[in-house]
Amino acid sequence: MEPPDIGSITFSGTTYINGQSGEYVAGTYQIEANVPKGYIFYNWIATGRFSVANSEPQQTNVIMRVSGSLITIFKCSSDLEEL
Repeated sequence: MEPPDIGSITFSGTTYINGQSGEYVAGTYQIEANVPKGYIFYNWIATGRFSVANSEPQQTNVIMRVSGSLITIFKCSSDLEEL
């Protein structure tokens, strides 16, 4: 997650915080970004053999082919007010 150490990801019903991982077989899974107070969800980034159906919504699906990782980007809501 970016910034680090805030928020969490719910992956197929299991919640993970920064640095945690799980083992899953290849397939399509539902993901959701759990946005911390003072932030807004910005987008998803998938690496390795993961792909995200749509990187813009807070809740979407990820397709796993082998291994990879997900990154959730949050923006501080006060930073957006200054724009």
